[in-house]
Amino acid sequence: MMSTLRRRYRGIVFDLDGTLLDTRAGMIEAINAVLREHKLQPVDAQDLAHSVHFGLDAMLRQALELRGSGESVEALARQVRQRYLRTASESVRLFDGARELLTALSAERVWLAICSNQSQESAMRLLASFGIAGYFDAVAGGDTLERRKPDPLPLQWLLDRGGLRPNEVLMIGDSDVDRRCAEAAGVDVVLMEHGYGLAEVTEPCARWANFRAVAGELVR
Repeated sequence: MMSTLRRRYRGIVFDLDGTLLDTRAGMIEAINAVLREHKLQPVDAQDLAHSVHFGLDAMLRQALELRGSGESVEALARQVRQRYLRTASESVRLFDGARELLTALSAERVWLAICSNQSQESAMRLLASFGIAGYFDAVAGGDTLERRKPDPLPLQWLLDRGGLRPNEVLMIGDSDVDRRCAEAAGVDVVLMEHGYGLAEVTEPCARWANFRAVAGELVR
């Protein structure tokens, strides 16, 4: 990516899981705790490698299918979310350099937003628990609108909230779900190599190794 990026983008939209926050272990831990309570065998990260990009409910749905369970996703999802959020301070971490990048971008008055497939409540509570909610001007969760990523609707909704055109915004994600969402909305996208989904990305896409590399491109 070229350093001219810092002059082109008025807004930056971040994915949450695998981009800003390392959440996978915490989500799987919460799912497995509930599976055990219902006498079901636990799952591992490889089992849920695809569904991790679609949010906690999608991961739970896949786990139940893998275990041949007839349990209702809706019936267990609240238990999983409650456990996940209760233990997030121990099982989730902010990726290195993320806080410093957000601080620097905010100082330059860049409009910042979150576009996640986590529920709106989960996304907001996670941001608050890590003390970074105040950096963001808008948050779109997986249940904020009638469609979620990779559909472009949540990203388009965020752009409307910020009064921004697609060519004024950069999306930073970690998966093909993010790439497809951004491209459908006409927004430039870069994927983080520390994330979970690069193996599934089949189309050419710009990548950054870490947030220090991002800061070098986007911060004056």
